[in-house]
Amino acid sequence: MGSAALLLYLMAASARVELSPDLAEWKREIEAAASRPILLARVYTDPEGKELLLPPDAPERPAIAALLHQESFVRQLVDAHALSVTVESPRPLSMVLLNMAREREWRQQEEALLAHELGHLWLEARGFGAPRMLGGFACEAIHAGDMVQHVLIRRELRARGIAYIPLWVRTLEPALAELKRSPAPPAGCRAIGRLALWVDVLAGLTEDQWPARAEFLEKLAATSPELAPQAAGIARRVTAADLDDIAVYRAVLRDVLETVLALARAAAPGVPSGVSAGGHRLPPGVPATQ
Repeated sequence: MGSAALLLYLMAASARVELSPDLAEWKREIEAAASRPILLARVYTDPEGKELLLPPDAPERPAIAALLHQESFVRQLVDAHALSVTVESPRPLSMVLLNMAREREWRQQEEALLAHELGHLWLEARGFGAPRMLGGFACEAIHAGDMVQHVLIRRELRARGIAYIPLWVRTLEPALAELKRSPAPPAGCRAIGRLALWVDVLAGLTEDQWPARAEFLEKLAATSPELAPQAAGIARRVTAADLDDIAVYRAVLRDVLETVLALARAAAPGVPSGVSAGGHRLPPGVPATQ
């Protein structure tokens, strides 16, 4: 994309994100509890699909731009509808970035998407952090954290009257179509992502909320039978536990993380791992597995 065309594209785009009054109030509560601001921004992809673009009106643009130069973060963002992240440098900040390249998948459901990402920051502000591991297992650690945190986030969204089910079902429909079209089991991090999706549906969705739930679960079991015991076990663990008790939360997180890392190591023996010192830290009581 030429520089002139890129400039015109950026001029037509805005990074600004407007929150509803209820979400704006929740954001302020989280900022006060965490003693750090939360930035919201839209990240675009150029029409040729080769470059991430951050409009000039993005808040704290240099801090966001620095993240967009990190290959591992970019890989996560392009696969997601949105991401939340916390950084310590150059000053403590939390961010929620919307992936506008996939906007068609969540259009009209932006509030639910933003609420979900704020939910992750809300948990972090309360001390219910998620693990972030370096080395070969960073992606797996993120999925392990999601399997536990999503239970608490869904509960909070319900309490706040935020309709998250329509967006969730909207994202599951293409996932079901993909299972029908391509039954081959995924490998590596995508296999752990499938496990996390499986646990989410088992733990948080009913047949009344999504009539295709049973078919979806049957397809998962047929295409990834090796993950079925872990999916059922983790779903039972996260739904039965009193996750509002931080000691219980950390114990469950440790168990889920150990299960996920065992699967990852079996698939890729010898890959080292470590614990990040920034962003979502490993909570006390959850050891770094060597």
